[in-house]
Amino acid sequence: MKKWFGVRKMDEMELQITLHASQAAWIFLVVALAIWDLWELTHGGNSTLPTFLLGSEVVIFTLARWSGRARMGDGRVKGEVILWIVLTAALVAFGLLLARFG
Repeated sequence: MKKWFGVRKMDEMELQITLHASQAAWIFLVVALAIWDLWELTHGGNSTLPTFLLGSEVVIFTLARWSGRARMGDGRVKGEVILWIVLTAALVAFGLLLARFG
């Protein structure tokens, strides 16, 4: 088996184990950041750090999935990107309106 910087390529079983471990870690981090964000919001604290971390994580995860699916030839990715851009623009507009009149 070919090694890259001393790391060998994983077989299918190791790949599945790593995938499940990554999913469990991702779920834990999302839940922990969401709880932290809600805690800060309800106790009058500044929730910018947990909100930024949670938002960044979701953006990076989504972009990585879209990139992988686009490389595999999935044609639905283009429609999802357009929908995501429209929803993001709507949320930003709503936030600006809320900041202006709220």
